[in-house]
Amino acid sequence: MVACSVSMTGCTPPAKTVRSITKLDVEQEQVLQVGDSLKISLGQCVGCADSWKVLDADTLVEVRDDGVVSHCKDCVGGTGDALFMLRAKYPGQAKVLFQYFGDTAVFRFRVND
Repeated sequence: MVACSVSMTGCTPPAKTVRSITKLDVEQEQVLQVGDSLKISLGQCVGCADSWKVLDADTLVEVRDDGVVSHCKDCVGGTGDALFMLRAKYPGQAKVLFQYFGDTAVFRFRVND
């Protein structure tokens, strides 16, 4: 396989693998490179009055809400995962605070050049 360069036309660079983390990873600092993406999956009730939301996010990272995926097929309610996609924009230390009802989750990141 030939690596792509800026001067090559019609060359598609290999896709980066997107890592996933869950609430179990809340105590661990995640190390990312600028431009890396990370999927955050937080378990919750589907159809309840609340959903995980971002309360605070450092400007070093961009967080996009990707909605909720239900674990239940052909039913109403049940459990699911709130999905968020994080992209590392600038080097430094960052944190993102999520809240769901009274529960909070703080994820910490170190973004390298």
